[in-house]
Amino acid sequence: MSLDLTAQDLATPDGGQPFLFSQSTLDAITAEEERGHYTLERLRERRPEAMQEIMRLLAAGVSQRRIAMLVKVAPETVAAVLLKEPAAIRAVSERLAGKYKLAADLLVDRILENPGVVPGNAIALAIGQLTDKAQLLSGAATMRVESVKVEGNP
Repeated sequence: MSLDLTAQDLATPDGGQPFLFSQSTLDAITAEEERGHYTLERLRERRPEAMQEIMRLLAAGVSQRRIAMLVKVAPETVAAVLLKEPAAIRAVSERLAGKYKLAADLLVDRILENPGVVPGNAIALAIGQLTDKAQLLSGAATMRVESVKVEGNP
């Protein structure tokens, strides 16, 4: 059963004022939602496509502020999704990593089948970017740092 009630749901049987919340409280909740401020439950129920898009963008590494602007919700709403759905976001991230890895593999295969069609510098960039993105999303190392200890002066 949903806890999202409308003013009509809360009205007294004779059609009078709501008995759980005052009309001003209901108006304030409505105004907040119009500005993109949702509770997680309301977002999930009223804008499920926005919820999925937020999780997809979070999994892809897009900033919370940018996601809020793109999806037209408050930054606090994006933060709530991040805090409450880490496992789902991780799963989306793993699926994206698999897609990027597959895209890199398909690109390599295509280039091997048709050498000379794509300029070498474009090939290197595309494969490198797809591979890096796949490694980043899967949690693998994306860079190597070497530390060299030098003793004495040369």
